[in-house]
Amino acid sequence: MVKVEGIKKVSKTKHIDVDDQTKETHIDIRKDDIIDTTTDIAVNPDKTSTITKDTNIKEDFDPKKTRIMFMGTGSFAGAILEQIKRHAGIENMCITTQPDKKLGRKKSSIHRSLADNPVREFAKKHNVDLHQPHKLNIDTIKKMQLKKIDILIVASYGKIIPKEMLEIPKLAAINVHASLLPKLRGASPVQNALLAGLKETGVTIMKMDSGIDTGDIIAQEKTNIKEHEKADELLSRLSQIGAELLAQTMPKWMQGKIKAISQDSSKATLCQLIDREDGHIQWTQTTDEIYNRYRALHPWPGIFSYWEETKNQLIRIKLRAIYPFTDELSDEQKQLTPGTVFIGRDQLCIKTFDTAIIIEAVQPECKTVMPVYDFLNGHNTFEGAVLK
Repeated sequence: MVKVEGIKKVSKTKHIDVDDQTKETHIDIRKDDIIDTTTDIAVNPDKTSTITKDTNIKEDFDPKKTRIMFMGTGSFAGAILEQIKRHAGIENMCITTQPDKKLGRKKSSIHRSLADNPVREFAKKHNVDLHQPHKLNIDTIKKMQLKKIDILIVASYGKIIPKEMLEIPKLAAINVHASLLPKLRGASPVQNALLAGLKETGVTIMKMDSGIDTGDIIAQEKTNIKEHEKADELLSRLSQIGAELLAQTMPKWMQGKIKAISQDSSKATLCQLIDREDGHIQWTQTTDEIYNRYRALHPWPGIFSYWEETKNQLIRIKLRAIYPFTDELSDEQKQLTPGTVFIGRDQLCIKTFDTAIIIEAVQPECKTVMPVYDFLNGHNTFEGAVLK
């Protein structure tokens, strides 16, 4: 086999994420639905507003004696749980998370492993009362009522909480949301922020009501989005921010030292769910749009394109590591059809609407992730192809 020359190898110290098995939720948001507005809402935990005090708040609130139900799924929720344990304890806690999901194709193996869920693992590790209902129906609500909980804390549970369930807690139902509400209401706000190319996002602690992320805001904290930050990395940072913010503000709010303020719905934007096919790249988009989509959909569902290796036979290829091409294109390269694969500055590139992206790792359908120079060694006609 002849080795393709002229392509720089990926540094051995550079990590290529190959995990296509786990995900927070089935995500994506249409970019046209995102309006890059700014919000005037920012609650300082050390200051009080002029809003009337909530009647169910206790001046003598003691988090150690409070009965808590936590509802969440995934790593974001797991980080929140750790802070609750640290500051409020788990002696009076029960946990609700989504039912276990198995990895891999349904018919591939009867011995499939369970998808990662830090919330489930936390409950088992600390011997906390765990519930995994398939539906939040009347039976689930009745069981919750028997717990006689004081506070319900929700973080990335993944399903809409019925109004009847929100009314059960004696003191409050609280949500930890990974955006600066009212911007990016709904599921997958982290992916939304990246798809829209936003430079700033944050975490909101809010009271829950029957709407989707429409409740009064207790506290917020902003953070800048890093230039090359991907969804899993940003989600991890926001989980820590949210956990600390919850720990700092909840006792003060429950003691009446912080007042919640209503959202300005005129500034609201919404998230929308997508499926795997929304990772299909349209090469007539700009480099920034494609790179933002790659960051937003990493690690799941990932971005992909189709290559017609032989006539009438399309191969689905995931692009597992990409970066914007920052050099000036030659006059010849500028004339290439969007989607054309070419060599530029010793890197494998794909032409976009305005410039190009650099490909460092790919994953052909039903195969493992590989550095692009390994892929080229076995597919020397890939250079010059026009991806679809």
